[in-house]
Amino acid sequence: MHKKGLLLVFLLWGMVLPLLAQAPINNQRCKWIAVSNMPQQLDSLTLLPSTITLHHPKQQQFTYDYNYTTNLFTLTGFPPPDSVSLDTLGTMQAVHDSLLVCFRVMPLNLTQPAFKRDITKLEKTSFQKGAAGGYQLKRRNI
Repeated sequence: MHKKGLLLVFLLWGMVLPLLAQAPINNQRCKWIAVSNMPQQLDSLTLLPSTITLHHPKQQQFTYDYNYTTNLFTLTGFPPPDSVSLDTLGTMQAVHDSLLVCFRVMPLNLTQPAFKRDITKLEKTSFQKGAAGGYQLKRRNI
């Protein structure tokens, strides 16, 4: 009896060991973006809006908007650029700064349609036959 119990423990340990060896799933991501007021898609999955953090020396001067229905991130307010450079024509141009945006994602994209079949490709004739599959129901008088 003791050998069977010990064998069972080793068997269970052998099944659990591969699960313990896998790396944990991390849904936190960071992305460098250019400072502009153009909408950007940070990730193909839906972001958790409460987890968005900005990393920049002047991060208090940045404001943003995240639209989860379109999955677009937009900087609505940011400080003016603090450095300039000369372009090929010799004119002064503001140097675009970058910003590190960190966020967590949901395991799916909520803006993506969730259906297996396209409703526009369904056969319309099956709906015109009626509920009885094209057969007429006869009424019986009781």
